[in-house]
Amino acid sequence: MLGETKLDAAVSDGKVKITGDAGKLTQLVSMLDNFEFWFNIVTP
Repeated sequence: MLGETKLDAAVSDGKVKITGDAGKLTQLVSMLDNFEFWFNIVTP
C-alpha cells in the first residue's frame, strides 16, 4: 500500500504467497488509485 515494494518482486522473493487466481489479485490492485501524500481533504 505504501509503494515500498512491488507485488511481483515480493512474490518472486518468496515474501508473498498467492493461492488461487493471481490474475484476480492483479486486477484488483490495478483498480487502486495513487494519491499525493499532501492532498487537500477540504478546499476553502
